[in-house]
Amino acid sequence: MGEYKISEETKQSLIQAAGILCAQHGVDNVSVQKIAKAANMHPSAVNYHFGSKENLLQCVMLEAMRNWNIARLVQYYENNVNLLRSLDGKRQMVRDLLSMFYEMLYHEGQPLWINMVMARCVMGREKLRDMLFKELVEPIFSLFAHLYREITGNEDLDSARCWVINAISSVLLVTINLTWLSNGEPGESVNYSFYRRIQMFATENALFSMGL
Repeated sequence: MGEYKISEETKQSLIQAAGILCAQHGVDNVSVQKIAKAANMHPSAVNYHFGSKENLLQCVMLEAMRNWNIARLVQYYENNVNLLRSLDGKRQMVRDLLSMFYEMLYHEGQPLWINMVMARCVMGREKLRDMLFKELVEPIFSLFAHLYREITGNEDLDSARCWVINAISSVLLVTINLTWLSNGEPGESVNYSFYRRIQMFATENALFSMGL
């Protein structure tokens, strides 16, 4: 049991070190040697625990996505679809779903490297980018586009996509803006109050653009 605990601690140390370094320098500019050094490990620890640098990077992405529970969004919608019968209910549905989205994007105490490394992956390796889009971006766009069409009665998919982009673009622009993010250290926590202000304005704008 003790050896297993040490092994898990080692893996988490390597994931943390790799995440911070990739956030700072980009996914392709970080070597196994640099990751191991940052984690105070021998380079062989990477292969021992992950098999390869590529596998380690996938674990970094999984860690970055750990707080994203898309099923929770879908379940909330399905369990509360009756809210769409009234104007106040529609407003509540939009507010609640956007609030849940924001909570997953920047939960309190989240280290800044999480946002930074996801931004790097969006612009970097195809495999990691595809993983991010498949697991997060596509399901979120699908759910919110469906919400838009149900509330407005407008079945045009492009209009629905435009609304989704409009509803979440402000926070995503900040989240993937590496120049903005680099003003802080990767190990620092996200400025939670700042994102809350973005959420407030974005939510009101989303409601307005739906006629709510």
